[in-house]
Amino acid sequence: MKILSLDVETSPNLAYVWRLFHIDSLTNDKILRASQMICFAAKWIEAESADTETMFFSDFTDGHQSMLERLFDLLDQTDVLVHYNGLTFDEPQCNRELITNGFNPPAPYKRVDLYRTIRSKFAFPSGKLDFVCQELGIGKKAEHEGFELWKGCMANNPDAWATMEAYNRQDAVLNEELYRVLLPWIPGLPSYGADLGQDVCPACGSDDLSPQGYALTKTGRYQRYLCRRCHTWSRASRRESFTRIVQASSS
Repeated sequence: MKILSLDVETSPNLAYVWRLFHIDSLTNDKILRASQMICFAAKWIEAESADTETMFFSDFTDGHQSMLERLFDLLDQTDVLVHYNGLTFDEPQCNRELITNGFNPPAPYKRVDLYRTIRSKFAFPSGKLDFVCQELGIGKKAEHEGFELWKGCMANNPDAWATMEAYNRQDAVLNEELYRVLLPWIPGLPSYGADLGQDVCPACGSDDLSPQGYALTKTGRYQRYLCRRCHTWSRASRRESFTRIVQASSS
């Protein structure tokens, strides 16, 4: 499977406003320039290696249309897309950019939003990517000067864009590292076993499986495994035969 870590950055909306405390007065006719994607970083997540290249494309380095062409090409190759709060932010931003710039949908892919796993499985006091990664000892987000960075990028300041690139790339790397840590906790992952047609770890594809009891269903039992590489629990794809069960219980 081809698994892609993705992080998107956007520009702010540019608009006329009368007063700062009456946001409801901001109507469509006052928007001078709507927010849009200005860059993205992406990284292929390999099953056994964290050394694959982190890619970066932006308005500044590539031009908007070329950036979107690379985005489409990557999404079109992807089997599983990994992001952080991407179901709410990154993916809708990508889809809006693609449809408004004349692209058809890329090939379908599965989605893994790490933020949703964090919120549903754990009681971290903050769901921020930076906080969670530091709590887990993975690393931290690249530091920058705040909104001044976005202002610098809007002014095409090369130094600001260099900082934005480092910031964006680091988020894609953190997504990958967090994915590796959360792997045995993520529900509903597409199965490597289905892809390879054999009993391997469904999460990472390893065949280094330790038999650990049985998974029982209404129709029979299945050998249960614990992956020695990523510690994901799984079960055999085939039910044990009745004869084998009888023999095992009588012995």
